[in-house]
Amino acid sequence: MRKSSFFVLEGVDGVGKTTVARKISALKGWSYVSTPSAELKQRRSMSLRDDNGFLNLVFYLEAVVDTSARVKKRGKKNIICDRFFPTLVVDAYERKMPGVLRILENISLEKPTLSIHLYADYKTVKKRLKMRSHLTRDEKRLLVNRRFFDSMVSDFRELCDVEIDTSNQTVEQSVNEVLRLVSSPRVIRVVRR
Repeated sequence: MRKSSFFVLEGVDGVGKTTVARKISALKGWSYVSTPSAELKQRRSMSLRDDNGFLNLVFYLEAVVDTSARVKKRGKKNIICDRFFPTLVVDAYERKMPGVLRILENISLEKPTLSIHLYADYKTVKKRLKMRSHLTRDEKRLLVNRRFFDSMVSDFRELCDVEIDTSNQTVEQSVNEVLRLVSSPRVIRVVRR
């Protein structure tokens, strides 16, 4: 039986992860998975209204474990995932709580075939975020804090296998670039650490 592939799109808010992942899912018939799932997002909005960084990290830890379990049940269908483990790690670093990640040492998570960091320059990210009707606390912070943006980008670059710059690309160009990367086994072997 052929094992399916599990591709993860990562990056700061506003780079196009969700849009690109959904377009690829529709175009290729792949399963679209997001971290956190819709069910967990609903629970987060009801139970984590405070600004407690630790509770947020625990929530995202649960979301990553949940996504991993859903991916393990994938069968033969390829999966395109909007955020996964690197987002949890970056969040822990940014909140100065890397100790939370020790919990993961004994948890077996599904390994992505390839993790792709979608990058956009700061000006592009700000422009895209300003078009949103509702911003999260971190999205608001991105709008006013270039250092926060730079730090997150640096962390994602360290954690992901490859990077695509979406700054001056249309959605279709970004989709095509991701598809080109994931269809080349040679590229996947070369970028693996």
